Amino acid sequence: MNNATLPKIVLKQEFTDSDFKKVHRKIAVHFMKSYTSCDNWLGLAYTSSSSCAAEWVCNGVDAMSKKYPTHRYIGFAVGEDGNVYAILWDNQENEILEKL
Repeated sequence: MNNATLPKIVLKQEFTDSDFKKVHRKIAVHFMKSYTSCDNWLGLAYTSSSSCAAEWVCNGVDAMSKKYPTHRYIGFAVGEDGNVYAILWDNQENEILEKL
């Protein structure tokens, strides 16, 4: 499948209370730690904008993805499709959205 045929993922611009709960649960399951441990490690902070809402990694840690070893976690967002996505960047800020 080439990039021209990949579906476009649209991220929500605001989280609802249920989105926060869903994101926190998916982060905890993904990293196999409590959400509080993940938050302390990653320093997650929520912001929303016209492009997307997300919980962003703010502690300056290079939490590298095991699935995409050249990319690090920079945030976690919710798609309009209801799925939770990890936002990953490499050193050139090439982005991958990984469904959690």
